[in-house]
Amino acid sequence: MMALVTALASSGFFANADLVTAYVAIGTAASTGLWGIKKYADARNDSRRQELELAERELEQRRNEALHARQQRAAELIKAVGETTDPTARRWVMSALSLYPEEALDLLLTALGEASSQEASAIKLSVITLGRTALDKTVHYNRVAAQICAIGDEPAGSANSTADARRADVAAASRMRDRTREILLHLLLQIDEDQRANADLVEADLTSVNLAHARLTRTRFRKAVLDRAIFSRAALGHANLRGASLEGTVFTKATLTSADLTGARGAIHAIGADCANACFDHAQLAQSHLDGARLQGASFKRAVLSGASLAGARLSGVTLENTQLIRANLQHVSATSHLTATSANLSYANLSGARIPHSTFDGSALVRITAHYIDASGAKLTNTDLNGADLTQSHLPESELRDCLIGGAVMRQINLEGATIANCRLASTDLSSAHLAHTTFDACTFVGKVDFRGADLTATAFKRCIFQKGAALLVDNDSWKGATFDETARDAFQITHEASKPVEQE
Repeated sequence: MMALVTALASSGFFANADLVTAYVAIGTAASTGLWGIKKYADARNDSRRQELELAERELEQRRNEALHARQQRAAELIKAVGETTDPTARRWVMSALSLYPEEALDLLLTALGEASSQEASAIKLSVITLGRTALDKTVHYNRVAAQICAIGDEPAGSANSTADARRADVAAASRMRDRTREILLHLLLQIDEDQRANADLVEADLTSVNLAHARLTRTRFRKAVLDRAIFSRAALGHANLRGASLEGTVFTKATLTSADLTGARGAIHAIGADCANACFDHAQLAQSHLDGARLQGASFKRAVLSGASLAGARLSGVTLENTQLIRANLQHVSATSHLTATSANLSYANLSGARIPHSTFDGSALVRITAHYIDASGAKLTNTDLNGADLTQSHLPESELRDCLIGGAVMRQINLEGATIANCRLASTDLSSAHLAHTTFDACTFVGKVDFRGADLTATAFKRCIFQKGAALLVDNDSWKGATFDETARDAFQITHEASKPVEQE
């Protein structure tokens, strides 16, 4: 700018006053013209904005009037449905009502709580005829009604009039909950599979509904109340049942492949159900019945199945991590591929007849389990508590037991041929008539009377073992002669004494 002024001054521009005045006048006129144009444009825009706002208000008013008219018409039709006794006339009225789905739906559902039984039947039929359109709002009304009922169950400490009003509200909510539940049942059976897959029944109350044989693949029942509901032979593959309430729910022979039951709670009946690759993490399923269920690849991380019955269930590839299976019935379960139990609690469980070869138990509790005739060949048990376990006539050849507690365990006639038992504590353990050929006891601690009477100790190795004061290893045959002893073990067995005199029977 300064350079321009300097150039004009050097050219003598400012010496001609008339010329300067003329240019100033031209500039002023141009500025005034531009300001006028801008003001006109702003005024024009304001006018258009006002016209647009007015048009929008008029349009909104017309919409509201049209909506009100449709609602009025829907209300008249709803009233006509309730008043009409002729079946043909009622069908015609309901057909007309289907032309007003959005307007009618809220009115119909709102009226359910106060409607008489006859009126409610007509309303339910009207809603059901709307099909998939009615599902989401019906779920909403059902959920709200269930929440009101739950609040109403809480003790009231208010005046009598308030308490009476509250009871009336809860009674109306209870009727709405039950009636919307019936509508949801019919809608689920009526709509097609694709529509069900997109349905979200979150927190819906579907207590005692009968959905046997229903196709509910990918349906979302998240946090729904499904107590005592019947899903026998239903297709629930990939269904979302996270956090659902399942007390007494029946899934007998249902398909639940890859279903998500994370955090679900309740004693379920899933006898013969297909739950392959399902997720039961954090589920609270104590006392459930999963007898004969297909559970291959299922996950039970931090699940509670205490007292549950899984007799004959297939557990190949199942993950039991921090799982509670106390006193569970696991008789004759099978796992053709690895069953993994990490920090699981199976205390007092019954595994008799189980076939779980190559299974892995790490940091788990198997206290006082009953495991007669199980096949766990090649199994690996690490840091596992087997105190008081009864493994009579069980089959565990080539297995590994490391850092385990085997106090008071009954292992009569057990087959541990070729097994490695390392760093384990054997206290008053009964290994009478056990098959221990080629078994290795490495760095084990023997406490009290450990009974080897009648056991096959051919090529059995005892090395680096600790025999606490008072420990007595009982043998009564010549098989010990084929065993391999270090000096400490030889002294403990009292070979010279036992060779000349058999141990007296207790």
